[in-house]
Amino acid sequence: FFFKQKTAYEISTRDWSSDVCSSDLKMPRVKDWPDGYWARAVRAASWHILRLLTRMWITIEVKGLENLKNIKGPVIFMPNHVSLIDGVIIGCALPKKFRKRISFAAAYDVLYEEFRRIRILVELLSYAFPFPRRESDHVATGLLNMGTMLDKGYSVTFFPEGKVSLDGKLQPLKLGAGLVAV
Repeated sequence: FFFKQKTAYEISTRDWSSDVCSSDLKMPRVKDWPDGYWARAVRAASWHILRLLTRMWITIEVKGLENLKNIKGPVIFMPNHVSLIDGVIIGCALPKKFRKRISFAAAYDVLYEEFRRIRILVELLSYAFPFPRRESDHVATGLLNMGTMLDKGYSVTFFPEGKVSLDGKLQPLKLGAGLVAV
């Protein structure tokens, strides 16, 4: 359904009204305000404080950072989701060049429906954007949102399991994880 468009911007500015899947594109798009100067400054300060607090109580052992050394552009990080603080741990473990331009794909049904009251705070602190996780949801807008973040130069953190593990064990990957990886 992407036709001739090659970037997320070209896709996002396309007139979807005549397209058969336009009715499925009801999920909100990436917000611009979290990319503003003041929001980036708040996010940088928050990550600094979170790193200090996290290192007081948690020892983080990072392996493989050498694999990120020569990467120039944004990347997609696809970690397992075994605790409620995975996003914080990832942000603390990443080198500064990635941490300052990181975003998180947030489950639409969780952050934008169930916990919608804290949505703005989460968008500010982590530049979260909506992504579908239910098998019945149309993935097009989620992919557009992810592409928009990559086009803006932000790396994306995407939890391919779709939810936090309740027992700490790895869960099956969602069907869309393979599509994102390609």
